Amino acid sequence: EGPSSHIAESGLVVFKAIDKLAPGKTAVYRVQVRGTIEGSHRFRARLTSESILEPLVFEELTKFYAD
Repeated sequence: EGPSSHIAESGLVVFKAIDKLAPGKTAVYRVQVRGTIEGSHRFRARLTSESILEPLVFEELTKFYAD
């Protein structure tokens, strides 16, 4: 969920760009996943913008457990 629509397909979630983000304001996106394979898996977020040269990338390792 977030301030723009999204498409989820094949383990990838893509959010539509927001038109403008005013100075001092934030945009919050939340992604919930349910693992299908037990073990350690990586979550990666990548942010692009016309105002930055290189994408911002965040990566986190998380563990999924069998029920």
